[in-house]
Amino acid sequence: MEKQNFGHPGEAPTNMVRRCLELRRIPIDEFTVEDLRLMIGQNFSLRYLAL
Repeated sequence: MEKQNFGHPGEAPTNMVRRCLELRRIPIDEFTVEDLRLMIGQNFSLRYLAL
């Protein structure tokens, strides 16, 4: 939706960044509560998570 490439999860510098990049490839309706918490806490895709 955002049409941005944040890189490949396998090249992420930390486990948290890797997980955020993985979640960017998963449909929002498949997120767990923990997935949402992580993405919101890291300010990733807030425009779409707040809908």
